[in-house]
Amino acid sequence: MPQIPQADLTGLVLAGGQSRRWNGVDKAWVRLADRPLVAHVAERLASQTGVVWINANRDLDRYAALGLPVFTDDWPDALGPLAGIASALRRIETPWLLVAPVDSPRLPLDLGARLGEAALREGRMLATVHDGERLQPAFLLIHRARAGDLVQAVAQGTRRLGDWVAAQQPAQVDARTLGWMDALRGANTPAELGALAQGA
Repeated sequence: MPQIPQADLTGLVLAGGQSRRWNGVDKAWVRLADRPLVAHVAERLASQTGVVWINANRDLDRYAALGLPVFTDDWPDALGPLAGIASALRRIETPWLLVAPVDSPRLPLDLGARLGEAALREGRMLATVHDGERLQPAFLLIHRARAGDLVQAVAQGTRRLGDWVAAQQPAQVDARTLGWMDALRGANTPAELGALAQGA
C-alpha cells in the first residue's frame, strides 16, 4: 500500500480555541498523567511527522517554551479551527498537513499513515476519520494545494469545520475497524478528562 513519507508531513496541534467548556481555562495546559494535554498531542504527532507546529491564539511564549513553532490565526476574533488550519497551510513547507485537536492526548500513532493510505488510494487531497456515526474532521490530513480554497472559504465566512470537510468529499478511514474508538476520546470537559485519567 503506497504511503506518504513521514518527512512530507507537518503535524499541527489545534490549540487556538477559547476552551468555553473549561470556563475559559486553556485546556491545552490541563494535566493528564502529570503532563499538559498539548505535550501529549505534540509527542504523538512528532512520532509520525517531520515537524510539529502549534496553532494558538494566546500565551504564545508559554507554548514556545515547548520548543516547537507556534503561530496565530491570520484572522482576528477566534474564527475557529478552519482559520487555524488555513493559516497553517499558508506556512508549511511540506506537501501535507496532519491535524489533531489539543484535547486528544491518545490520538492514534498510525493516524498519519492510515489517512495517507486512504488519500493516496482514493486520489484525494483530504482524508479524515469516521466513527460510525459522524465524521471526526478535527483529525484531518490535507494537502497544502488546498490552501487557497480554504483561505477563501474562511474569508467568505465559513466557520464549521465539519461542514467544510464533508463538502470536499474526503477519503475516510473507519475508526471502528482500526480499533481507534478509545484513542479518539477527547478531554472537552473536566468530566471527560477525569474519565481519561481513570483509564490511564
